[in-house]
Amino acid sequence: MPTLSAAKLKQHLAGLPREALEADIVSLFNRIPTVQDFYRQRLFGDVTGDVLAKYKQRLRACFFSKSGNPNLSLSDARRVVSEYRKISPSARDEADLMLCHVENGVDFTNAFGDIDEPFYMSIERMYEAACIHIAANDLRDAFNMRCAEIVSNTSHIGWGFNDALSESYERYFEA
Repeated sequence: MPTLSAAKLKQHLAGLPREALEADIVSLFNRIPTVQDFYRQRLFGDVTGDVLAKYKQRLRACFFSKSGNPNLSLSDARRVVSEYRKISPSARDEADLMLCHVENGVDFTNAFGDIDEPFYMSIERMYEAACIHIAANDLRDAFNMRCAEIVSNTSHIGWGFNDALSESYERYFEA
């Protein structure tokens, strides 16, 4: 199967009449919920917070079932964050969702006890990525208290989890 590149796609699209382009976009919009979210964000922003709330709900479902039982899928959780980052025009909302991922991880271990090292390392990487994103987008003031609270809420958790989060917090918020 030949590889499709952005350049090849642009070349193909350049040869289409406007009506065909519109029909393709509408078809994608009707079939793919992420495309709907993308255009909702681009056309209206997320004024009501509906799109972000939808992704937070999807993220929560990667940790907990509707009844509150464990439903852990860290790969799905990372995928939710990744999908949102591709459609979001807001660095603040991206940081919010990344921290929501970490908070769900902390809630999960608080609800179900000590997990394992790969679990904690995954949550640590997301926290570090969130801190980097927050610092790079000058959002420290907006997220300082929330990031500090995450560290505080992990003081009793093992596997060096609190130490790793503390180091990230100190690196990006106390430097």
